[in-house]
Amino acid sequence: MDSRCFVEKYDYFAQNNINISTHIMSNISDFESFFYIYFSYKCDIVQNNGKFISLYYPNYDFIHFDTFFLLCDNKRKIYHLFDSFLYFSNLLKKMQCYDLYFINFNVNNILFLESNQHCMMQKFEKCVKKSDFMQFIPIYMKNINSHDILPIDLLILHLFYNTNISTINTTNIKIVVNIIEKNNIFLKTIYGEDKFKMLIIKYIRMNYLNKTKSDIIDYIYQNIDSFPIYSLTLIYAELFWSYVNVHHSDNVFFLKTMSFFRRNLHPDINKRFSIENSIHFLQNHFNYTKNINYIKDFINLMTSS
Repeated sequence: MDSRCFVEKYDYFAQNNINISTHIMSNISDFESFFYIYFSYKCDIVQNNGKFISLYYPNYDFIHFDTFFLLCDNKRKIYHLFDSFLYFSNLLKKMQCYDLYFINFNVNNILFLESNQHCMMQKFEKCVKKSDFMQFIPIYMKNINSHDILPIDLLILHLFYNTNISTINTTNIKIVVNIIEKNNIFLKTIYGEDKFKMLIIKYIRMNYLNKTKSDIIDYIYQNIDSFPIYSLTLIYAELFWSYVNVHHSDNVFFLKTMSFFRRNLHPDINKRFSIENSIHFLQNHFNYTKNINYIKDFINLMTSS
């Protein structure tokens, strides 16, 4: 097989990528259609630099997420946005059937085949079997990188691991809220600063006030299925928002789309759509994008922005 080799440092997350990839290959019969996964690997020790792993993948030509949408014309941008959003939502649901959950899904997990624009998913370092969550989460919390845009619950847990905060109380809640606001500029934008702050405070008071780190981990574990669709929604909400430079409050397509995004990015996990309800909405909404008459006013807004 014609192959492409990627070399990376061998660590916990490199091994996790191997474990999750193996689980996918062993349990999902048609995995090659959905996942870009290595077909072999080997470990090498580089003197003075530690252990590295060479991963051999099929030699496909890909376009990365940002480049793909940059190259689309406006009509195709909307079509591909909802087509790929729906595709990856269904794929995340499929993974959940096999006990697999992305703790942090980002644009680096998305690829488009150059030949036919088919979407594929890659990189499973930040994906976990629910049964392995308790082992995974403390290691992940101590190794957050710049690509990881944390949902509010994980951001709160991150504070417990990396600051002197051991519980959220009436004394330090303002500090926690300020950190959440600082790390969620986009959500502040789409909700409005005052409303977003109010929602955060309400959610923290209801779910996290005077709770221990163990309590928070248990709560996140119980709601693990909410994080993959949240992260995916954030990717596509930011993309959609970037297509216009003013808030078009009178455009029906814009309003309906942003209403869905706000619901799925709500600070309170319990206010969001399930992945099943998200897929149902996206399927109906995607059908509208195929009707150019329905979205032509929005396309004109994109053209003029």
